[in-house]
Amino acid sequence: MKTYPLKFRKALIHSGLSEVEFKAYWNRLLEVQKEKHTSKE
Repeated sequence: MKTYPLKFRKALIHSGLSEVEFKAYWNRLLEVQKEKHTSKE
């Protein structure tokens, strides 16, 4: 089980989504950020 930052917890509460839905969304965000980093090089 990955530990998520406090930012994740706060965003989860504010979003009103279920934890499962929000995890999928969060993981997608991380993937997009990685893609941006790799495309810059």
